[in-house]
Amino acid sequence: MSKILKSVSGVLSGAGRAAKAYPATVLCAVAFAVISLLQIQFDLSRYEFVLSCMKWALALGAIFGMAAVAAQECYFSQKNAPLASNLLALGVAVIVYIALYLSGAGEGRVSEAAGMRVLAAMFVSIVAYVMIAGRRSEETDFVRSLFMAHKSFFIAFIYGLVALVGASGVAGAVQGLIYPDMSIKVYGYITTLAGLLAFLLFVGYFPPLGAGKAPERREQAQRKPQFIAMLLSYILIPIMLALTVVLLIWALLNVFGITKSDFGELAAIAAAYTIGGLWLHAMTSDSEAGVAKLYRAVYPVAAIIILIFEAWAVIRRLLLFGLKTTEYAFILIWVLAAAGSLLLLAMRDRDRRKQAHRAIAAVACALVVVAVLPAVGYIDLPVAAQVARLQSLLESEGMLKDGKLIPAAEMPSPAARAAITDAVDFLAYSEGKLHAWFDKDLAYGEVFREKMGFDKLWLNEDGTPSGGDLPHGIFLYAEPEAIRIEEFTWAVNLTGRQADVVVKTNRGEYIISWQNTVDKGSPSIKITLDGNVEIERSLEDFISQLADKYSASSDKGTIAQSELLIELEGQNIYALLTLSEVSISEYEGKRSVWVSPSMLYIKEK
Repeated sequence: MSKILKSVSGVLSGAGRAAKAYPATVLCAVAFAVISLLQIQFDLSRYEFVLSCMKWALALGAIFGMAAVAAQECYFSQKNAPLASNLLALGVAVIVYIALYLSGAGEGRVSEAAGMRVLAAMFVSIVAYVMIAGRRSEETDFVRSLFMAHKSFFIAFIYGLVALVGASGVAGAVQGLIYPDMSIKVYGYITTLAGLLAFLLFVGYFPPLGAGKAPERREQAQRKPQFIAMLLSYILIPIMLALTVVLLIWALLNVFGITKSDFGELAAIAAAYTIGGLWLHAMTSDSEAGVAKLYRAVYPVAAIIILIFEAWAVIRRLLLFGLKTTEYAFILIWVLAAAGSLLLLAMRDRDRRKQAHRAIAAVACALVVVAVLPAVGYIDLPVAAQVARLQSLLESEGMLKDGKLIPAAEMPSPAARAAITDAVDFLAYSEGKLHAWFDKDLAYGEVFREKMGFDKLWLNEDGTPSGGDLPHGIFLYAEPEAIRIEEFTWAVNLTGRQADVVVKTNRGEYIISWQNTVDKGSPSIKITLDGNVEIERSLEDFISQLADKYSASSDKGTIAQSELLIELEGQNIYALLTLSEVSISEYEGKRSVWVSPSMLYIKEK
């Protein structure tokens, strides 16, 4: 027990060390938490933009402060250097706040581009910290420093999670047993404070970085537990080797045209393989296990082979659809994987591969910076490419003249319609700079139809329309309006109803059954009186009439409530069924229907 208490005490003391070693970082973190607590306690929605700018700036200031102090400890020994490094971190936070406020003041929000640039700066700052902390010496290197950062993160995460769960449990007990009216805001306070504690523990776990300072703490922080080494070598490496085999088989199958992969799935797998593979190579760089040696020899060669086929896949994609965000990210990851694999092949011996890992980290930082730059970043460059693509398509169809959109005089080919649809849908939801002739309301089917002269169209890989006669489905909503119901006796609410509804009258017991099906036919309603069927009606004909009426002219919209009324009549009753929403879609010749019932009004004859 004493060992456990000593261990816990040692970890918790890291929070105090963090305040002493990184005052600017801790100040920014505490200010971030205070703002979050104030937002929980009070309605500060009118100041949301200002507070968002502050929190983004403080988050960067906290991370940048770690890198600034690390650089000062390792490279600058002047008397005023610690003060200067912390003031620099606070200055960066102030500058970022001003930049965010000025860039977003017009819209009253922090844009996606601005937020991603701050995140990129945070990423570069934390990598810079790891690189500085792992400067080449007998005490450390980049790989050991990287592991130390991982170890610090997970220790802080576990302690923060325990604090969060424990405090939330106590609060729940107080609310349930003592004070039922306790505000739910308490859980927000707990979450914020637990997050602050975790961050302080993360920062405080790092040892002093100056040469010869606290070598025992550095050794302890960089020490790799045996179970971690076993996990890396005998679980993660076999998984990565298996994934390598799968990707090599995929490459061969694609060469012979046996299979085709969805590009989105390929991009996700490629990202996992690239980032996970390089990370695992670094984490096992010092391992002498046979499986680790095998992995270090196989991964770079296999990665190069796989990258060749991935390049072929992305080139095909670019020729079909042009550059978009997914393709952009894929290319960046491909470049990182290619650079990393070549570096690992060129620097195979133990000492040089550690330099290779440092170089790979630098390449990753460079790519992240490029991704958020204006003009060449992940927002602006794909948008510019798709604008050029769409402009070329429209001009070839005579639909863009003198900077104005003109509806098509003749129906374009299915391929042209699908390409125009694809480009429009991408641009309509992008933040990049668009030409004056482009209207973001083109995302809506009715606007697209009015300005283009035809409906949106998507094609399958074989060139057939996706979804047949209803390529994007029909979504109809009842117009809010009143209907006369004075002649009816009972009103039955069927909204969200799955179970049967019972209505008891002098004549007996009515049971109303509603069945809503998807991919299995149309909905139906059944009403029985004392077990005898009074009304049984499928909505198939009703649905077909709606599909025929709206498939050619609308993909979604609000229609009169009268069009979503169904009159029902049995031997003993009249009934009026009202619907609130109807969704109809078709894919590969198969219709799917979803109907949202509202009220059923009943009157006995």
